[in-house]
Amino acid sequence: MFQSLISIQEDLPELKISKTGSPGTFFIEMTGIDQLYKQVNGKVEVISDMRTTFYGKKEFTIKDLNGFFLTFAEDLK
Repeated sequence: MFQSLISIQEDLPELKISKTGSPGTFFIEMTGIDQLYKQVNGKVEVISDMRTTFYGKKEFTIKDLNGFFLTFAEDLK
C-alpha cells in the first residue's frame, strides 16, 4: 500500500522520518483480526488501537521488538 508521508504520520505520529532512514512499516492483510488483537493487546506496544478505516478495513498497529511498525488489517464484510 502506498501512503503519503503526511498521511502516515497522521496515522502513526510515533513514526519518525529522518535523513538516515526510519523504521520499516508493514501492512498485513488477514482474517481473524479480533482474535489476534485480544492475543497481543497488553503484551506488545500497541501504537494504534483497533479502528475502522475510510477504505473499508478494520485495523490496528503495533511496534515490534526491532522497531518495525506492523499494521494488521481485515476487510469489513
